[in-house]
Amino acid sequence: MNLGIVLDVLRGFCSLCSEMLLVGDGSTSGLWGDFSRIDDIHKIQEVVRPIPAHVKKYKKLRPAFEQARASRLLWETSSTVLSCE
Repeated sequence: MNLGIVLDVLRGFCSLCSEMLLVGDGSTSGLWGDFSRIDDIHKIQEVVRPIPAHVKKYKKLRPAFEQARASRLLWETSSTVLSCE
């Protein structure tokens, strides 16, 4: 669910296409000057699509998840502040 929230934030900054390519450590390894060669060596291994019934459940659960996440962040922040005294 956290990735869904991150995706919503990202959508607020730019338009997104319907596909996503995940490549481990490609951006920090220095291997790629640009990403033009990725399609030559990376082949699709799996396509995962959301299960519509699950999407409905996640949408119902999301407000509770966000509230729990916010509470945890508040707790972590207050713990950090208190430890500085």
